[in-house]
Amino acid sequence: MPPSAAGIAEPGLVIGARYRLEEKIGAGGMSSIWVALDLVSQSRVAVKVMVKPEAGRTDLVERFRREAEVAKKFRGPPFVAILDHGEHDGTPYIVMQLLDGENLQQRLARREALEIGEVQVLLEDVASGLRVAHRLGVIHRDLKPANLFFARLPERLRSRREEVVKILDFGIARSDAYADRLTKAGHIVGSLYYMSPEQARADGEVDARSDVWQVGAILYRCLTGRRPFEGSPGEVLRRVAREDVAPPSTVKPDLPRAFDPFFARALARSPVDRYQSIDELVAGFRDAAKLVSGTRPAVRAPSPDGPPPLPTAAPRTSEAPPTVVYARLSSPGTMPPPAAALDRADARAPVDARARFETPPTVPAYFSVDRLPSQRPSPWASECEDRKRRSDWFLASVLGLTMIALVAIVVLAVSFTR
Repeated sequence: MPPSAAGIAEPGLVIGARYRLEEKIGAGGMSSIWVALDLVSQSRVAVKVMVKPEAGRTDLVERFRREAEVAKKFRGPPFVAILDHGEHDGTPYIVMQLLDGENLQQRLARREALEIGEVQVLLEDVASGLRVAHRLGVIHRDLKPANLFFARLPERLRSRREEVVKILDFGIARSDAYADRLTKAGHIVGSLYYMSPEQARADGEVDARSDVWQVGAILYRCLTGRRPFEGSPGEVLRRVAREDVAPPSTVKPDLPRAFDPFFARALARSPVDRYQSIDELVAGFRDAAKLVSGTRPAVRAPSPDGPPPLPTAAPRTSEAPPTVVYARLSSPGTMPPPAAALDRADARAPVDARARFETPPTVPAYFSVDRLPSQRPSPWASECEDRKRRSDWFLASVLGLTMIALVAIVVLAVSFTR
């Protein structure tokens, strides 16, 4: 790259004699990302160009080159396709497919939190990508909302769903394919608010369980609206390494407590106490979601103007009474789709296509689709359970005493006959 540019790309610059930079769409401490025109295919692509590092920082150049080599291994919907890579006047660049959509950080900036069904779809997509990466010996180490992208699918592929989550930026990934490590003990790598405890302690060697922790931290942010630890950088580093994460139900009271044990394990400080793989994390989330699926009527949420008035008494007619339709899960552990996705063909929890969710006039406004079932048993249910236990204990005691009495009678009868 021309010395006058100091290693920084500019609009109109042609990279690799093929890609003309048009508009910058992202930038970081190590690189900038541009929309570029491929002069050969006349299609638009994304070009990631490295910012010229400080003198002597050859490790950054090597890391950038390795990112391209690592990312080239991955194929499929969870990953961004690497189209080309090379150097332009000594500055590395990577050419990727241009995505249409938004990242998770941008989505969370518009919405405080996501619905449980949306979070499960997100987790399934991320897990499908990490499953491949971990099998190839690649640890991402920098999973965060900004690196998860909701890419809109082409029109021809939207029969089942409209978007897919892609994992971005393998810039600080650790790969078993390279014997020499660019990250040494005592060096902290990762994003502050989503790094695992072992990263915060600068242990040096991390494994797939570090990615598991980061995914758990992302899910925590999606469901509660808050990151696991907040504060200044120094305070966050100390808390990540030494403190346990607050149960999500204490952060967001309307979140069912069934998720508390899930996050206690997903965000355990010791890797030994954590879910040992991304598949275990997915299974744990499914189990927690199954506990809160409930059987309440799946009815349309009341309008902002308030619930409709209850009907007054009227004479009977021959018309059929209104019917409350219940959404039943297709299989255990499957989450019901969010309200906005009930009519979509790609919903993860299929509902009978003939079902139409109408609000019966006699159903209270409390039973709406945006309310989650309570995980706290009612006093009546607790009292019934207590009575059942006392009854079982009483019957067992009577049976035991009866058996003792029969044995005593037999023993006495034998003694008298002698």
